[in-house]
Amino acid sequence: MYGLIPPPEVPPQSRNAWVEDAAMKLLEGSLFLRHGVDELGKTRNAAHPALREVAICFLYTSPYRIAFRRPKVFRKQIPLTCLALICTAVFLVIIYH
Repeated sequence: MYGLIPPPEVPPQSRNAWVEDAAMKLLEGSLFLRHGVDELGKTRNAAHPALREVAICFLYTSPYRIAFRRPKVFRKQIPLTCLALICTAVFLVIIYH
């Protein structure tokens, strides 16, 4: 979802550097959190599809299924603390993977 797989034309000996460069570009300005702009031209922060997938996996389908244990908290939206945790986890995966 983040485009961190090098295209076939990148030679094997250059792939690690290519991935590192692509990852650093995502981290600059927190681009890994954003997903384009809305109909008013404003940046859609914390809206990247990868964040959505991580949230679904962790909060709704993991063995913990936190959202099902606390339905009042998750009824309308993900609490900001949970969103912050998900964003931090994705950030760390990009940095240390």
